[in-house]
Amino acid sequence: MRNGKRSITTAVKIWLVEQAAGRGVLVAGLALKHGVDANQLRRWMKLQHLRGNSPVLALLPVTFCEPPARGAVMPSCVPSTIEIERAVAIVRIPP
Repeated sequence: MRNGKRSITTAVKIWLVEQAAGRGVLVAGLALKHGVDANQLRRWMKLQHLRGNSPVLALLPVTFCEPPARGAVMPSCVPSTIEIERAVAIVRIPP
């Protein structure tokens, strides 16, 4: 506590925002249960939304294509392996 105010860690704030986003969850009830002001929790939810920190992740298809050959209209898309190298590890994703 500083100046009589309760200090809540960022991890707890993120967890509460994720819980509040659940289907059928009452924000006021969740806030009350965890000793947080409901309006403050709604503010955190709005900040998460504006920052684009959505807890929902999505995978998107990726296609690698060679530039079109001279005179060709369409690029040639050939399946190829993707390699991601990080420190001592290499992740290979086959086509």
